[in-house]
Amino acid sequence: MLVRMEQDLIAKASATKSAYPGIDINIYGVFDLEDLSRLQESDLSNGIGVGVGYLGLDPFVPAPGTANADRAPAVKMMVFSFILLLAVPATDGDANRFNAATYLSMLRAQILGTTIDGDTTQKTWNLYREKPEIGESTRTMLYYSQVWQVTMPVVNISMQ
Repeated sequence: MLVRMEQDLIAKASATKSAYPGIDINIYGVFDLEDLSRLQESDLSNGIGVGVGYLGLDPFVPAPGTANADRAPAVKMMVFSFILLLAVPATDGDANRFNAATYLSMLRAQILGTTIDGDTTQKTWNLYREKPEIGESTRTMLYYSQVWQVTMPVVNISMQ
């Protein structure tokens, strides 16, 4: 399922890229920001690099006063989190910064509320957070992130 979710986000980011051909964008599956930076330096010629990676799995915590949606002791609702990282070469006049802001907006519109391709549960992507990665950015590279989440049941299947 993790592979399917990552591939779904890569496909949606690619569809967004093709909708805005004026921005040079390369999309990769990555482990973290360092991985994206390495790819950015070796592959790109001043274009925007987009990395999609798995962030982790957390238990779903229902809002206070609501019942937990767990169906049985062997089924738990979990939150799957993925990150979209943008590596944006800094340029004079900040043209790439504005292209990054446009691309972030387009990603939001392309992904928010959509289902994972090929998934039968029909759970939808939710945007958890979007922000500039100020501490990671440098004079020559700006970084931005979006964290996308899907809440789905996880079933404990005994392997006996």
